[in-house]
Amino acid sequence: MRLKVFILVHGCVYRIPALSLTNSLQPLKDIRTLILANLELGDISVIGNLLSLRTLWFYGCPINELPRKVLKLKKLGSLEVEECKITKNNPFNVIESCSKLEELTFVHNECDNEEKDAISQNRLALTLHRYCISSENLSSYFEKYGAMSRCFQIDNESSHLVLDATFKQLIRRAELLILEGDDVQRIWKNLIPEMMNGLIVLHLNSCPNIECLIDTKAHDFGVIAFANLAELHLSKVRVQDLCCDPPPSEFLEKLGIMKLKECHSLRSILSNGNYNLCHLKSMQLEDCPLLTLVFQPSATRSLKQLEELTMRSCNALKYMIMGEDGDSSRKSYYDSLFPKLKMLQIAKCNKLRIILPILFVGGLASLEKLSICECQQLEYIFDKLQEEEDAMLPSLREVQLFRVPSFIGVFEEHQPLSSSSLQKPSPPLSRHNPNKIKQSLATHAFSWIQAYCSLNKSGHANGETNIVVSEHRPVDHTIPLVCYICFTIFVQMSL
Repeated sequence: MRLKVFILVHGCVYRIPALSLTNSLQPLKDIRTLILANLELGDISVIGNLLSLRTLWFYGCPINELPRKVLKLKKLGSLEVEECKITKNNPFNVIESCSKLEELTFVHNECDNEEKDAISQNRLALTLHRYCISSENLSSYFEKYGAMSRCFQIDNESSHLVLDATFKQLIRRAELLILEGDDVQRIWKNLIPEMMNGLIVLHLNSCPNIECLIDTKAHDFGVIAFANLAELHLSKVRVQDLCCDPPPSEFLEKLGIMKLKECHSLRSILSNGNYNLCHLKSMQLEDCPLLTLVFQPSATRSLKQLEELTMRSCNALKYMIMGEDGDSSRKSYYDSLFPKLKMLQIAKCNKLRIILPILFVGGLASLEKLSICECQQLEYIFDKLQEEEDAMLPSLREVQLFRVPSFIGVFEEHQPLSSSSLQKPSPPLSRHNPNKIKQSLATHAFSWIQAYCSLNKSGHANGETNIVVSEHRPVDHTIPLVCYICFTIFVQMSL
Protein backbone atom coordinates (compact mmCIF):
# COMPACT_ATOMS: atom_id res chain seq x y z
CA MET A 1 0.00 0.00 0.00
CA ARG A 2 1.33 3.41 -0.95
CA LEU A 3 1.78 6.07 1.76
CA LYS A 4 -0.92 8.78 1.62
CA VAL A 5 -0.18 10.85 4.77
CA PHE A 6 3.25 11.95 6.01
CA ILE A 7 3.64 13.82 9.34
CA LEU A 8 7.01 14.97 10.66
CA VAL A 9 6.87 16.81 13.99
CA HIS A 10 9.53 17.72 16.53
CA GLY A 11 8.89 18.97 20.03
CA CYS A 12 11.18 21.95 19.56
CA VAL A 13 13.00 23.72 16.72
CA TYR A 14 15.33 21.20 15.15
CA ARG A 15 17.70 21.97 12.32
CA ILE A 16 17.85 19.53 9.43
CA PRO A 17 19.61 20.28 6.14
CA ALA A 18 17.38 20.85 3.13
CA LEU A 19 19.14 17.96 1.41
CA SER A 20 17.92 15.60 4.13
CA LEU A 21 14.35 16.77 3.61
CA THR A 22 14.77 16.32 -0.12
CA ASN A 23 15.98 12.78 0.33
CA SER A 24 13.11 12.01 2.72
CA LEU A 25 10.33 13.31 0.48
CA GLN A 26 11.67 12.19 -2.88
CA PRO A 27 10.11 8.70 -2.78
CA LEU A 28 6.75 10.00 -1.46
CA LYS A 29 5.25 11.11 -4.75
CA ASP A 30 1.85 9.63 -3.93
CA ILE A 31 1.26 11.34 -0.56
CA ARG A 32 -1.84 13.49 -0.34
CA THR A 33 -1.27 15.09 3.08
CA LEU A 34 2.05 16.53 4.31
CA ILE A 35 2.40 18.05 7.81
CA LEU A 36 5.72 19.51 8.98
CA ALA A 37 5.99 21.12 12.44
CA ASN A 38 8.78 22.76 14.46
CA LEU A 39 11.49 22.10 11.88
CA GLU A 40 14.05 24.51 10.44
CA LEU A 41 13.38 23.82 6.79
CA GLY A 42 14.99 26.58 4.74
CA ASP A 43 14.57 25.57 1.11
CA ILE A 44 11.30 23.66 0.54
CA SER A 45 11.22 23.70 -3.27
CA VAL A 46 11.24 19.88 -3.30
CA ILE A 47 7.56 20.00 -2.33
CA GLY A 48 6.80 20.98 -5.91
CA ASN A 49 7.53 17.36 -6.93
CA LEU A 50 4.69 15.93 -4.81
CA LEU A 51 2.11 16.19 -7.55
CA SER A 52 -0.61 14.26 -5.67
CA LEU A 53 -0.48 16.60 -2.68
CA ARG A 54 -3.87 17.95 -1.60
CA THR A 55 -3.16 19.18 1.94
CA LEU A 56 0.01 21.00 2.98
CA TRP A 57 0.64 22.28 6.52
CA PHE A 58 3.66 24.10 7.99
CA TYR A 59 3.70 24.93 11.70
CA GLY A 60 6.59 26.75 13.42
CA CYS A 61 8.91 26.16 10.49
CA PRO A 62 11.35 28.88 9.32
CA ILE A 63 11.53 28.73 5.51
CA ASN A 64 13.32 30.77 2.90
CA GLU A 65 10.21 31.41 0.85
CA LEU A 66 7.05 29.81 -0.45
CA PRO A 67 8.50 28.57 -3.77
CA ARG A 68 6.79 29.00 -7.11
CA LYS A 69 7.13 25.26 -7.62
CA VAL A 70 4.06 24.97 -5.39
CA LEU A 71 2.10 26.09 -8.48
CA LYS A 72 2.81 22.68 -10.00
CA LEU A 73 0.55 21.13 -7.34
CA LYS A 74 -2.65 21.21 -9.38
CA LYS A 75 -4.56 19.18 -6.78
CA LEU A 76 -3.60 21.35 -3.77
CA GLY A 77 -6.84 22.38 -2.11
CA SER A 78 -5.76 23.14 1.48
CA LEU A 79 -2.74 25.16 2.66
CA GLU A 80 -1.91 26.01 6.28
CA VAL A 81 1.04 28.14 7.34
CA GLU A 82 1.16 28.98 11.06
CA GLU A 83 3.82 30.67 13.19
CA CYS A 84 6.44 30.44 10.47
CA LYS A 85 9.20 32.86 9.56
CA ILE A 86 9.37 33.52 5.81
CA THR A 87 12.60 35.33 5.10
CA LYS A 88 12.06 36.57 1.55
CA ASN A 89 9.42 37.31 -1.07
CA ASN A 90 5.71 37.79 -0.62
CA PRO A 91 4.09 34.37 -0.03
CA PHE A 92 0.80 35.60 -1.47
CA ASN A 93 2.46 36.00 -4.86
CA VAL A 94 2.32 32.20 -4.88
CA ILE A 95 -0.81 31.63 -2.80
CA GLU A 96 -3.02 33.82 -5.01
CA SER A 97 -1.82 31.92 -8.07
CA CYS A 98 -2.99 28.55 -6.74
CA SER A 99 -6.17 28.27 -8.78
CA LYS A 100 -7.53 25.16 -7.02
CA LEU A 101 -6.99 26.37 -3.48
CA GLU A 102 -10.19 26.18 -1.41
CA GLU A 103 -8.93 26.38 2.18
CA LEU A 104 -6.22 28.69 3.52
CA THR A 105 -4.85 29.23 7.02
CA PHE A 106 -2.16 31.88 7.27
CA VAL A 107 -1.81 32.87 10.93
CA HIS A 108 0.80 34.58 13.09
CA ASN A 109 3.62 34.42 10.57
CA GLU A 110 6.63 36.69 10.24
CA CYS A 111 7.03 37.83 6.64
CA ASP A 112 9.58 39.98 4.86
CA ASN A 113 8.32 43.59 4.80
CA GLU A 114 11.07 45.11 2.71
CA GLU A 115 9.31 44.59 -0.62
CA LYS A 116 5.87 46.04 0.10
CA ASP A 117 5.32 47.05 -3.50
CA ALA A 118 6.61 43.82 -5.02
CA ILE A 119 3.20 42.31 -5.80
CA SER A 120 3.03 40.13 -8.86
CA GLN A 121 0.39 41.23 -11.34
CA ASN A 122 -0.14 37.66 -12.61
CA ARG A 123 -2.45 36.92 -9.72
CA LEU A 124 -6.18 36.44 -9.37
CA ALA A 125 -8.38 37.23 -6.40
CA LEU A 126 -8.67 34.26 -4.09
CA THR A 127 -12.05 32.57 -3.94
CA LEU A 128 -11.92 30.43 -0.82
CA HIS A 129 -14.51 28.31 0.96
CA ARG A 130 -12.65 28.51 4.26
CA TYR A 131 -9.94 30.89 5.39
CA CYS A 132 -8.21 32.25 8.46
CA ILE A 133 -5.71 35.00 7.66
CA SER A 134 -4.33 36.92 10.60
CA SER A 135 -1.14 38.28 12.09
CA GLU A 136 -2.52 37.45 15.55
CA ASN A 137 -3.71 34.37 17.38
CA LEU A 138 -7.53 34.30 17.26
CA SER A 139 -8.13 31.36 19.60
CA SER A 140 -9.94 33.51 22.21
CA TYR A 141 -12.68 34.25 19.68
CA PHE A 142 -13.04 30.58 18.79
CA GLU A 143 -13.42 29.73 22.47
CA LYS A 144 -16.21 32.30 22.77
CA TYR A 145 -18.10 31.76 19.52
CA GLY A 146 -16.99 28.31 18.39
CA ALA A 147 -15.33 27.49 15.10
CA MET A 148 -15.61 30.18 12.43
CA SER A 149 -14.74 29.23 8.89
CA ARG A 150 -13.91 32.68 7.45
CA CYS A 151 -11.66 34.97 9.52
CA PHE A 152 -9.63 37.94 8.29
CA GLN A 153 -7.40 40.22 10.33
CA ILE A 154 -5.03 42.69 8.72
CA ASP A 155 -2.96 45.69 9.80
CA ASN A 156 -0.42 48.12 8.38
CA GLU A 157 2.36 45.53 8.58
CA SER A 158 0.47 42.92 6.57
CA SER A 159 -1.91 44.88 4.36
CA HIS A 160 0.56 44.89 1.46
CA LEU A 161 0.52 41.12 1.15
CA VAL A 162 -2.80 40.65 -0.67
CA LEU A 163 -4.28 42.14 -3.83
CA ASP A 164 -7.07 44.70 -3.58
CA ALA A 165 -9.46 42.25 -5.22
CA THR A 166 -8.57 39.54 -2.70
CA PHE A 167 -8.84 42.03 0.16
CA LYS A 168 -12.43 42.90 -0.79
CA GLN A 169 -13.33 39.28 -1.42
CA LEU A 170 -12.11 38.25 2.02
CA ILE A 171 -13.98 41.11 3.71
CA ARG A 172 -17.20 40.40 1.86
CA ARG A 173 -17.58 36.88 3.24
CA ALA A 174 -15.85 37.16 6.62
CA GLU A 175 -17.37 35.97 9.87
CA LEU A 176 -14.60 37.53 11.95
CA LEU A 177 -13.10 40.77 10.60
CA ILE A 178 -10.38 42.87 12.23
CA LEU A 179 -9.10 45.87 10.26
CA GLU A 180 -6.31 47.94 11.75
CA GLY A 181 -4.49 50.77 10.03
CA ASP A 182 -4.90 53.72 7.72
CA ASP A 183 -4.96 51.92 4.37
CA VAL A 184 -7.39 54.45 2.87
CA GLN A 185 -7.11 52.94 -0.59
CA ARG A 186 -8.98 49.87 0.56
CA ILE A 187 -11.27 50.76 3.44
CA TRP A 188 -14.50 52.45 2.38
CA LYS A 189 -16.23 55.35 4.10
CA ASN A 190 -18.87 52.86 5.18
CA LEU A 191 -19.12 49.10 4.99
CA ILE A 192 -22.55 48.72 3.39
CA PRO A 193 -21.23 47.88 -0.12
CA GLU A 194 -20.44 44.37 1.01
CA MET A 195 -23.59 43.60 3.02
CA MET A 196 -21.69 41.50 5.54
CA ASN A 197 -24.57 39.42 6.87
CA GLY A 198 -22.33 36.53 7.91
CA LEU A 199 -20.20 38.76 10.12
CA ILE A 200 -20.08 37.72 13.80
CA VAL A 201 -17.16 39.81 15.14
CA LEU A 202 -16.07 43.21 13.79
CA HIS A 203 -13.07 45.26 14.96
CA LEU A 204 -12.14 48.54 13.27
CA ASN A 205 -9.07 50.23 14.72
CA SER A 206 -7.32 53.35 13.41
CA CYS A 207 -9.36 53.45 10.20
CA PRO A 208 -9.77 57.21 9.65
CA ASN A 209 -11.61 56.87 6.36
CA ILE A 210 -14.72 55.23 7.84
CA GLU A 211 -17.41 57.85 8.55
CA CYS A 212 -20.23 55.53 9.55
CA LEU A 213 -20.66 51.85 10.04
CA ILE A 214 -23.47 51.65 7.50
CA ASP A 215 -25.13 53.99 5.00
CA THR A 216 -28.38 52.85 3.38
CA LYS A 217 -29.03 55.83 1.09
CA ALA A 218 -28.12 54.07 -2.15
CA HIS A 219 -29.82 50.77 -1.34
CA ASP A 220 -33.34 49.46 -1.59
CA PHE A 221 -35.67 49.49 1.38
CA GLY A 222 -35.68 46.20 3.26
CA VAL A 223 -32.01 45.39 2.72
CA ILE A 224 -30.47 43.18 5.45
CA ALA A 225 -27.04 43.97 6.92
CA PHE A 226 -25.08 43.01 10.04
CA ALA A 227 -27.92 40.72 11.05
CA ASN A 228 -25.63 38.19 12.79
CA LEU A 229 -23.09 40.56 14.33
CA ALA A 230 -22.43 39.57 17.97
CA GLU A 231 -19.42 41.75 18.85
CA LEU A 232 -18.55 45.27 17.68
CA HIS A 233 -15.35 47.18 18.52
CA LEU A 234 -14.63 50.62 17.06
CA SER A 235 -11.47 52.49 18.02
CA LYS A 236 -9.98 55.63 16.49
CA VAL A 237 -12.46 55.85 13.64
CA ARG A 238 -14.24 58.99 12.39
CA VAL A 239 -17.80 57.69 12.69
CA GLN A 240 -20.45 60.28 13.57
CA ASP A 241 -23.12 57.63 14.01
CA LEU A 242 -23.28 53.88 13.54
CA CYS A 243 -26.03 54.25 10.93
CA CYS A 244 -26.41 57.40 8.84
CA ASP A 245 -30.01 56.72 7.76
CA PRO A 246 -32.92 54.50 8.83
CA PRO A 247 -31.44 51.08 9.62
CA PRO A 248 -31.68 48.04 7.37
CA SER A 249 -33.68 45.02 8.45
CA GLU A 250 -32.37 43.04 11.44
CA PHE A 251 -29.54 45.53 11.98
CA LEU A 252 -27.52 44.61 15.12
CA GLU A 253 -30.35 42.47 16.49
CA LYS A 254 -27.89 39.79 17.68
CA LEU A 255 -25.27 42.20 19.03
CA GLY A 256 -24.03 41.17 22.48
CA ILE A 257 -20.93 43.36 23.00
CA MET A 258 -20.39 46.96 21.88
CA LYS A 259 -17.17 48.86 22.60
CA LEU A 260 -16.58 52.35 21.19
CA LYS A 261 -13.25 53.94 22.08
CA GLU A 262 -11.55 57.15 20.97
CA CYS A 263 -14.25 57.91 18.41
CA HIS A 264 -13.68 61.65 18.45
CA SER A 265 -16.32 62.47 15.84
CA LEU A 266 -19.09 60.33 17.34
CA ARG A 267 -22.13 62.50 18.09
CA SER A 268 -24.88 59.91 18.52
CA ILE A 269 -25.43 56.16 18.63
CA LEU A 270 -28.22 54.76 16.47
CA SER A 271 -30.14 58.03 16.32
CA ASN A 272 -32.23 57.25 13.22
CA GLY A 273 -35.14 54.81 13.22
CA ASN A 274 -36.13 52.03 15.60
CA TYR A 275 -33.53 49.57 16.81
CA ASN A 276 -33.83 46.23 18.54
CA LEU A 277 -30.84 45.59 20.81
CA CYS A 278 -32.45 42.73 22.68
CA HIS A 279 -29.22 40.68 22.93
CA LEU A 280 -26.84 43.45 24.03
CA LYS A 281 -25.16 42.46 27.32
CA SER A 282 -22.13 44.71 27.58
CA MET A 283 -21.56 48.27 26.37
CA GLN A 284 -18.46 50.42 26.82
CA LEU A 285 -17.98 54.03 25.72
CA GLU A 286 -14.60 55.67 26.23
CA ASP A 287 -13.11 58.96 25.07
CA CYS A 288 -15.97 60.05 22.80
CA PRO A 289 -15.79 63.81 23.46
CA LEU A 290 -18.69 64.91 21.18
CA LEU A 291 -21.25 62.32 22.31
CA THR A 292 -24.18 64.01 24.07
CA LEU A 293 -26.71 61.17 24.37
CA VAL A 294 -26.27 57.42 24.83
CA PHE A 295 -29.70 55.88 24.28
CA GLN A 296 -32.69 56.92 22.22
CA PRO A 297 -36.08 55.83 23.63
CA SER A 298 -36.68 53.32 20.83
CA ALA A 299 -33.44 51.47 21.57
CA THR A 300 -33.73 51.80 25.34
CA ARG A 301 -36.88 49.74 25.60
CA SER A 302 -35.20 46.78 23.86
CA LEU A 303 -32.24 46.56 26.28
CA LYS A 304 -33.66 43.66 28.27
CA GLN A 305 -30.34 41.76 28.51
CA LEU A 306 -27.91 44.61 29.25
CA GLU A 307 -25.74 43.66 32.24
CA GLU A 308 -22.75 46.01 32.12
CA LEU A 309 -22.59 49.65 31.08
CA THR A 310 -19.40 51.73 31.27
CA MET A 311 -18.94 55.34 30.18
CA ARG A 312 -15.61 57.16 30.52
CA SER A 313 -14.26 60.49 29.31
CA CYS A 314 -17.36 61.53 27.38
CA ASN A 315 -17.15 65.19 28.32
CA ALA A 316 -20.08 66.40 26.21
CA LEU A 317 -22.45 63.74 27.54
CA LYS A 318 -25.56 65.36 29.02
CA TYR A 319 -28.06 62.53 29.02
CA MET A 320 -27.86 58.80 29.40
CA ILE A 321 -31.48 58.44 28.23
CA MET A 322 -33.68 60.90 26.39
CA GLY A 323 -37.33 60.52 27.46
CA GLU A 324 -40.17 60.62 24.98
CA ASP A 325 -42.84 63.30 25.03
CA GLY A 326 -45.43 62.36 27.60
CA ASP A 327 -43.22 59.64 29.06
CA SER A 328 -41.27 61.72 31.53
CA SER A 329 -43.14 60.18 34.47
CA ARG A 330 -44.94 57.19 32.94
CA LYS A 331 -44.27 54.17 35.15
CA SER A 332 -44.69 51.56 32.42
CA TYR A 333 -41.92 53.20 30.42
CA TYR A 334 -39.23 53.51 33.10
CA ASP A 335 -39.76 50.61 35.47
CA SER A 336 -38.90 48.15 32.70
CA LEU A 337 -35.57 49.78 31.82
CA PHE A 338 -32.40 47.71 32.23
CA PRO A 339 -34.02 44.82 34.13
CA LYS A 340 -30.76 42.82 34.12
CA LEU A 341 -28.24 45.64 34.55
CA LYS A 342 -25.73 44.57 37.22
CA MET A 343 -22.95 47.13 36.92
CA LEU A 344 -23.06 50.81 35.98
CA GLN A 345 -19.75 52.70 35.86
CA ILE A 346 -19.41 56.36 34.89
CA ALA A 347 -16.18 58.37 35.01
CA LYS A 348 -15.04 61.77 33.75
CA CYS A 349 -18.36 62.75 32.15
CA ASN A 350 -18.23 66.34 33.33
CA LYS A 351 -21.49 67.67 31.84
CA LEU A 352 -23.66 64.87 33.19
CA ARG A 353 -26.00 66.33 35.82
CA ILE A 354 -28.41 63.41 36.33
CA ILE A 355 -27.90 59.72 35.55
CA LEU A 356 -31.53 58.65 35.01
CA PRO A 357 -34.75 60.70 34.81
CA ILE A 358 -36.78 58.66 37.31
CA LEU A 359 -36.71 55.51 39.45
CA PHE A 360 -39.90 53.58 40.07
CA VAL A 361 -40.22 50.65 42.41
CA GLY A 362 -39.03 47.60 40.51
CA GLY A 363 -36.65 49.58 38.34
CA LEU A 364 -33.01 48.50 38.12
CA ALA A 365 -33.88 45.45 40.18
CA SER A 366 -30.63 43.61 39.29
CA LEU A 367 -28.19 46.50 39.86
CA GLU A 368 -25.36 45.35 42.14
CA LYS A 369 -22.67 47.99 41.66
CA LEU A 370 -22.90 51.72 40.96
CA SER A 371 -19.64 53.63 40.49
CA ILE A 372 -19.45 57.33 39.62
CA CYS A 373 -16.05 59.03 39.54
CA GLU A 374 -14.83 62.51 38.61
CA CYS A 375 -18.11 63.85 37.22
CA GLN A 376 -17.80 67.55 38.00
CA GLN A 377 -21.42 68.63 37.41
CA LEU A 378 -23.24 65.58 38.73
CA GLU A 379 -25.95 66.60 41.20
CA TYR A 380 -28.31 63.64 41.39
CA ILE A 381 -28.43 59.98 40.46
CA PHE A 382 -32.17 60.22 39.69
CA ASP A 383 -34.22 63.26 38.82
CA LYS A 384 -37.30 61.78 40.52
CA LEU A 385 -37.93 58.92 42.89
CA GLN A 386 -41.39 57.39 43.24
CA GLU A 387 -41.38 55.09 46.23
CA GLU A 388 -43.78 52.40 47.41
CA GLU A 389 -43.63 49.80 50.16
CA ASP A 390 -41.49 47.43 48.11
CA ALA A 391 -37.71 47.59 48.20
CA MET A 392 -35.89 50.06 45.99
CA LEU A 393 -32.81 48.67 44.22
CA PRO A 394 -32.98 45.38 46.16
CA SER A 395 -29.78 43.91 44.65
CA LEU A 396 -27.52 46.91 45.22
CA ARG A 397 -24.35 45.89 47.07
CA GLU A 398 -21.81 48.59 46.31
CA VAL A 399 -21.97 52.34 45.67
CA GLN A 400 -18.89 54.43 44.92
CA LEU A 401 -18.88 58.19 44.53
CA PHE A 402 -15.48 59.78 44.05
CA ARG A 403 -14.70 63.42 43.25
CA VAL A 404 -18.25 64.56 42.56
CA PRO A 405 -18.03 68.10 44.02
CA SER A 406 -21.51 69.17 42.83
CA PHE A 407 -23.32 66.11 44.18
CA ILE A 408 -26.44 66.91 46.24
CA GLY A 409 -28.27 63.63 46.67
CA VAL A 410 -29.71 60.50 45.16
CA PHE A 411 -32.82 62.21 43.80
CA GLU A 412 -33.99 65.76 43.25
CA GLU A 413 -37.70 65.10 43.73
CA HIS A 414 -39.27 62.45 45.97
CA GLN A 415 -42.81 61.34 45.15
CA PRO A 416 -44.19 58.72 47.57
CA LEU A 417 -46.88 56.63 45.87
CA SER A 418 -48.30 55.07 49.04
CA SER A 419 -47.80 55.02 52.78
CA SER A 420 -44.47 53.41 53.42
CA SER A 421 -43.62 50.82 56.03
CA LEU A 422 -39.99 51.83 55.91
CA GLN A 423 -38.33 52.92 59.09
CA LYS A 424 -38.70 56.64 59.56
CA PRO A 425 -35.38 58.27 58.77
CA SER A 426 -33.44 60.26 61.29
CA PRO A 427 -33.09 64.03 60.89
CA PRO A 428 -30.83 65.14 58.02
CA LEU A 429 -27.13 64.54 58.57
CA SER A 430 -24.72 67.20 57.49
CA ARG A 431 -21.86 65.98 55.38
CA HIS A 432 -19.80 68.74 56.94
CA ASN A 433 -19.75 66.63 60.09
CA PRO A 434 -18.31 63.20 59.13
CA ASN A 435 -18.09 62.00 62.73
CA LYS A 436 -21.81 62.52 63.22
CA ILE A 437 -22.57 60.58 60.02
CA LYS A 438 -20.37 57.68 61.06
CA GLN A 439 -21.80 57.54 64.58
CA SER A 440 -25.42 57.74 63.46
CA LEU A 441 -25.08 55.11 60.75
CA ALA A 442 -23.31 52.77 63.10
CA THR A 443 -26.43 52.53 65.27
CA HIS A 444 -29.25 52.77 62.74
CA ALA A 445 -30.32 50.45 59.94
CA PHE A 446 -30.99 52.77 57.01
CA SER A 447 -31.98 51.77 53.51
CA TRP A 448 -29.42 53.10 51.05
CA ILE A 449 -31.97 55.69 49.95
CA GLN A 450 -32.50 56.96 53.48
CA ALA A 451 -28.77 57.18 54.05
CA TYR A 452 -28.27 59.31 50.99
CA CYS A 453 -31.40 61.38 51.55
CA SER A 454 -29.79 62.64 54.72
CA LEU A 455 -26.53 63.42 52.93
CA ASN A 456 -25.74 66.77 51.34
CA LYS A 457 -28.82 68.57 52.65
CA SER A 458 -26.63 71.38 53.90
CA GLY A 459 -25.50 72.44 50.45
CA HIS A 460 -22.65 71.64 48.09
CA ALA A 461 -19.25 70.56 49.27
CA ASN A 462 -16.51 73.00 48.44
CA GLY A 463 -13.79 70.36 48.48
CA GLU A 464 -13.18 66.83 47.29
CA THR A 465 -15.77 64.25 48.27
CA ASN A 466 -15.02 60.55 48.29
CA ILE A 467 -17.89 58.29 49.32
CA VAL A 468 -17.54 54.52 49.40
CA VAL A 469 -20.51 52.43 50.45
CA SER A 470 -20.24 48.77 51.35
CA GLU A 471 -22.96 46.39 52.43
CA HIS A 472 -23.58 45.15 56.00
CA ARG A 473 -26.61 43.20 57.13
CA PRO A 474 -29.03 44.99 59.50
CA VAL A 475 -28.60 44.35 63.19
CA ASP A 476 -32.37 44.33 63.66
CA HIS A 477 -33.46 41.07 62.00
CA THR A 478 -37.11 42.12 62.14
CA ILE A 479 -36.37 44.52 59.29
CA PRO A 480 -36.74 42.74 55.93
CA LEU A 481 -33.38 42.45 54.21
CA VAL A 482 -34.95 43.26 50.84
CA CYS A 483 -36.14 46.58 52.21
CA TYR A 484 -33.15 47.57 54.32
CA ILE A 485 -29.44 47.47 53.71
CA CYS A 486 -27.26 49.08 56.33
CA PHE A 487 -24.21 50.90 54.98
CA THR A 488 -21.07 52.35 56.38
CA ILE A 489 -20.35 55.64 54.63
CA PHE A 490 -16.91 57.16 54.68
CA VAL A 491 -16.72 60.83 53.76
CA GLN A 492 -13.36 62.47 53.16
CA MET A 493 -13.17 66.15 52.43
CA SER A 494 -10.30 68.42 51.52
CA LEU A 495 -11.31 71.75 52.89
